[in-house]
Amino acid sequence: REPATIYASDLENTGSVDGLMCYSIHGKNAPLYSKTDLETQRPHISKIYPDHKSFADLSVYDMFPGAVLDNARKLQVTNAASSYLENLGGDQFSLRDLPEAAQFSPVYSMASGDYNDDGLPDLILAGNFYGSRLKFGRLDANRGLILLGNGHGDFSALPNRESGLYLDGEIRDMAGLTLANGREILIFVPNNNSMQFYQRNQLSSGY
Repeated sequence: REPATIYASDLENTGSVDGLMCYSIHGKNAPLYSKTDLETQRPHISKIYPDHKSFADLSVYDMFPGAVLDNARKLQVTNAASSYLENLGGDQFSLRDLPEAAQFSPVYSMASGDYNDDGLPDLILAGNFYGSRLKFGRLDANRGLILLGNGHGDFSALPNRESGLYLDGEIRDMAGLTLANGREILIFVPNNNSMQFYQRNQLSSGY
């Protein structure tokens, strides 16, 4: 995996700190943003690179002086996967990626419990993000994901048609309640919307 990098510096010599996010292509850092996006902040780019073809293969070092970038603060992301830390004991931990179904949308809330009554810990993930730029689209593939654990650190995704969860919106928090009659309730809290309630079906592993 090649890291994504943010360069933070006074790139334009204006006295203010700019941030430029790049992704790596065969070891070369290229701007994440399109020519059109960059021109809104740096109009001179349209004069130096008049068409998209002249801009397409540029690295960030082609656009800015090497001395400026070398002295910039660099922040790198080497693992963007939704993951968990497994406690191996003895102050040792292992970072493990969650299954592919957990990678389609950002996770903002997580709960653990035994959701299929097999005595082993499972996970519920919720999230989504609608604030992406139009060209990237909404990150909204998470409708409430139950991951069933096998007790050895591995998880498998339970399809929504089996779990019964079908959440809507950008979920930012969740909580569980046990009613006086023993029924279990899950409460999901979306951003700028009404809370969503699910009752545990005691006759199956779903909600």
